[in-house]
Amino acid sequence: MFALAAAGGGVLWLSFPSVGLWPLAPLGAALLFAALLRSPDLPRTAAAAALAKVVCTAAMSFSYLWGVWPPVWVLYELNYGLLWAGFGAAFHLVRRWRGDAAALAAAPFLWVLFDWLTPRAHFFPSDIPSLGNAFGNSPLLALAPRLGLYGLTFLGAAAAALLNLLLLRKDPGRRRAALLPAGALALALPLSLGLPGGEPAGLSVAMARLREDPVEKTWADAEREPLRPERRAEFFRYAAGRLGGVLEALGPRRVDLILLPEDAIDLSFSADRSKEAFERWGLEDNGALVEAYRAFAREAKTAVAAGMTTLRAGKLRNTVVLIGPEGDLAGMSDKHHLTAGSERLPLQALGYWRLFPKGDDPRFVRVDEQYVPGEAPERALRLGGLRFGAPMCMEGHASRMALGWKRQGAAFLAFSANAQWFAGAPEAYNNQLLSLLRVQAAAYALPVFMTGKQSFFGWVDARGRASVLPGFGEASKTEVLVAETEVRPGLQTAASRWGEYFVPLSVFGLLGVFLLFRRSA
Repeated sequence: MFALAAAGGGVLWLSFPSVGLWPLAPLGAALLFAALLRSPDLPRTAAAAALAKVVCTAAMSFSYLWGVWPPVWVLYELNYGLLWAGFGAAFHLVRRWRGDAAALAAAPFLWVLFDWLTPRAHFFPSDIPSLGNAFGNSPLLALAPRLGLYGLTFLGAAAAALLNLLLLRKDPGRRRAALLPAGALALALPLSLGLPGGEPAGLSVAMARLREDPVEKTWADAEREPLRPERRAEFFRYAAGRLGGVLEALGPRRVDLILLPEDAIDLSFSADRSKEAFERWGLEDNGALVEAYRAFAREAKTAVAAGMTTLRAGKLRNTVVLIGPEGDLAGMSDKHHLTAGSERLPLQALGYWRLFPKGDDPRFVRVDEQYVPGEAPERALRLGGLRFGAPMCMEGHASRMALGWKRQGAAFLAFSANAQWFAGAPEAYNNQLLSLLRVQAAAYALPVFMTGKQSFFGWVDARGRASVLPGFGEASKTEVLVAETEVRPGLQTAASRWGEYFVPLSVFGLLGVFLLFRRSA
């Protein structure tokens, strides 16, 4: 039984990017269901489900999280195991009360609910391991506008349940078990009718990656007293040189927005990133670094969105600042979902942070230097007559945030990342993230323009089609990509109009299981 569950987890891993054998996703889930049907009691059923999930997510994340710090990887997997033990327990209870066929009928609904619950209960709030993300690079992506992310999850789990139902030839309830998921999918059809198409608006965005520059590591640490005028002028010359390369790459082209990465000019990853260091650098109330971006926007004669650490009201924040073409500060959006470990310490009362590597390790934040989350999770920024969302790093993992921006009238997302945690093995992580961004773009008709120092940069259109280049590895030479495209602010899909409706639908589906199946003997 446990070997079968582990095999299911391994096959599921093969279905996800970056391996990408997406047709294996239903087979992996089917192997897990087969293992759960062979379990004699609740503890072993819960353990088998946890094992399958941990095998899948451990294989997905090993290449990049193990290199950050092995205990982080272990904690990450333990969290998944505890959550998906609940899935196994729920499956066992349905099976015990209503029988095998009923448990298989309930399985797709349970999978949707646990895929929805997991990023909300995990300290790493990511939809990357959601089953629907296995189909981000497949033809099934065309169904995302009708079904949403969790509808794709349901589709994969329903196919897995059907494979197991075919083996229950003597169970009289197997036909009813097959009809329930089919009925849920049929409900998606009318929800896609009569949706507005929206008016097109032209948009041009330049995405600049700005490679990591080791010189930046020394800037904030060099001063141990208030910033001297000559040192400040030296910094402005350095920033002008770094940003001037973007204008040189653009040449005579003019764009509506220049998108720079998270920590574009990277002072927050210096060895000394205390509040006092940021005060020395004049970042309180958006000082020296914002002034450099203002000068760049005036020279470029276009709007600039850049990620940086700000110190406001005595609190460190990871912020996207939007500078207008005249150098005016047009808006700010603070990162709401902070990265566990490097920006915040969840459950810090447990004291685990005392085990972090000692010394000046920029991957981990000190207890007294934690960032605070943005108060407004999906604060939209304005670019002319268009609204847009500005997710940073972990926020690209949270599909609920993309949907929140869409509901605020956002016409597109400007996604920026640093991903320095995963610089040692960036390919697997970035392929998994790109797949999820494609699902989000297609599900909510929300194009994504993206950049980062250790990630893909380019764009994903409203149908989920990606035009990207890797911003990592020695082969990456391109510094700027320009997208000339149309956006449709009013365009709606079933998933954007009604939300991820397969989540409430799954609650009713479970009720249907209990109504249609008699109590098991």
